[in-house]
Amino acid sequence: MHRKFITLIVATAIAVTGFGTQVRAGEKDVAKALAGLAFLAIIGAAIHDSNKDKPVVSSRNPKPDYRRPTHRHHRAVKPRPLPPHVARKILPRSCLRTFETGHRNQIKVLGRECLNRTYGYTQKLPRTCAERVWSRRGARSGFNVHCLQQNGYRISRR
Repeated sequence: MHRKFITLIVATAIAVTGFGTQVRAGEKDVAKALAGLAFLAIIGAAIHDSNKDKPVVSSRNPKPDYRRPTHRHHRAVKPRPLPPHVARKILPRSCLRTFETGHRNQIKVLGRECLNRTYGYTQKLPRTCAERVWSRRGARSGFNVHCLQQNGYRISRR
């Protein structure tokens, strides 16, 4: 702001000086008047170029808005999808099944059919975690949750 004000005052002073010489020069010599106008144009161009080259730096940081959104203006935010290298390590909780294996023993398994429907990377799961579990409905195939967790996989919260 100060720079613009100083530039305005200098330009006004030069312009007033130029008008004074122009009035006197109108009767005496046209060449001197043209030289004065050319001088003013050169100084004006130099001032314009010096202002154009300087980058504009804003020192004010916008304050964050901590107000709660009202219900009228609240928009649902869609979460961004996880990157593929992260998404394939999170397994759907909806496929989790618990089977009784003996006297008070349980085994947690992610069902193979459910994973094929809801999870896109079933082929990349470690084969060492594959299990076949016998239940009341017959044999079920799936993946042992404990084994998958040891290999870096996680079960989603939902």
